[in-house]
Amino acid sequence: LFLTACAAPSASFSPEAQSISAQALQQRLAGKTYTTRTAKGQGWEMRYGSDGRMSMSVSSGESDKGRWRTEDNRLCVDFEGKFPSGCSEVRADARQLYLKRGQNDEIVVLAPKP
Repeated sequence: LFLTACAAPSASFSPEAQSISAQALQQRLAGKTYTTRTAKGQGWEMRYGSDGRMSMSVSSGESDKGRWRTEDNRLCVDFEGKFPSGCSEVRADARQLYLKRGQNDEIVVLAPKP
């Protein structure tokens, strides 16, 4: 169900990862599904609707849904259930998005799901 991201989680952004505008981030996410894996091995699958709605499933079986929006260098999610809402810093290179988790500053690679 969950794909393994191409790169291992990290404590710092890749040197190739650059700032991304709100509009460019919106275009990269809208209507797409991304997967990642945390340092503790937990898989995530996030589906970003073009209508600003999103859902997230975790390999432990938990899931939540809510609304998403972009700001310059940030992805913000307002979950409706138990997942923590908030904004996370995002950077990008030509192939991938890198998200800095708000809870622990771990950086994970968001890999587009084919």
